[in-house]
Amino acid sequence: MGWYAAAPEKERDFVRRYLARSGEDIAWDLLRVVWSSVANMVLAPMQDLLSLGFVGADELPRPAERQLGWRMPVGALNEALRLRLREMNSCMGACRKTKK
Repeated sequence: MGWYAAAPEKERDFVRRYLARSGEDIAWDLLRVVWSSVANMVLAPMQDLLSLGFVGADELPRPAERQLGWRMPVGALNEALRLRLREMNSCMGACRKTKK
């Protein structure tokens, strides 16, 4: 989400057209693409799952003593997020089974 916010409008427009999405929920739009890949496993930063953008700025280099500067907010992994992840996993797992 941080990349999308910082990208030039031309790139954001391309992503929206490529994904056929409005960009309102771009983090999850991109997560859906990754989840639907042929990969056996997907890793996603919590900041993306929480739609936080550059909060925590994991992408930025920092001294070793400050590597653990971001902490997930208490209660962030709530029922709504759990259900959304479950639905994504369920849908994408079913899609993979039908592709074989």
